[in-house]
Amino acid sequence: MRKFSDWPIWLRLTGAIWTCLVLAWGGLIAWETQASREIAVEQAKDLAHSMNEMTLAGLTGMMITGTVGQRDVFLDQIRELSAVRDLRVIRGDAVSKQFGPGSAGDKARPGDETERAALRDGKPHIQIESTPQLGEHLRVVYPALASANYLGKNCLACHQVADKTPLGVVSMRISLENPSDTIGVRNNIACSRIFSNEKFKSLQLLTI
Repeated sequence: MRKFSDWPIWLRLTGAIWTCLVLAWGGLIAWETQASREIAVEQAKDLAHSMNEMTLAGLTGMMITGTVGQRDVFLDQIRELSAVRDLRVIRGDAVSKQFGPGSAGDKARPGDETERAALRDGKPHIQIESTPQLGEHLRVVYPALASANYLGKNCLACHQVADKTPLGVVSMRISLENPSDTIGVRNNIACSRIFSNEKFKSLQLLTI
């Protein structure tokens, strides 16, 4: 192989230009990957927020109509959604003391410190997690706080608690796998376009 200093000036300029283009393209891909990931996470957060409201609205309706004993049918349908990896509704101490532990058994009890923390402080807990079984996902735990007007209903009319008391939590996991796969495929296509370019191939041959 010839030394770089022995190359013709036009070839050195072409090589420098292509090097800059490859670096710029690589930087663009890295930036787009990060931006797309952030968008995917924000979309998952929006979905989790909507799922939380839908779950609580459904359960509230079942409480009013006296069919809350069939809540597992409703929750199982939500779990079947493609982006939902897990969904659990956990009773708070105030609800258990007034109405009993319910019929869900261990499923209605806090499973980890994240769920217990949401029951204690009454604040949403959102974080990205990854497990072999579920892959990368957004872990979201929303507390259900007693309110005189939540989704048009007065929680305090049935629950004998103070305003803003955590009645329970909705714990869910929203998949981030599909957006990540899409990003990876798009990046592979971009890279293949660079290195399959005829001019790039010609430059490689000239440097041998």
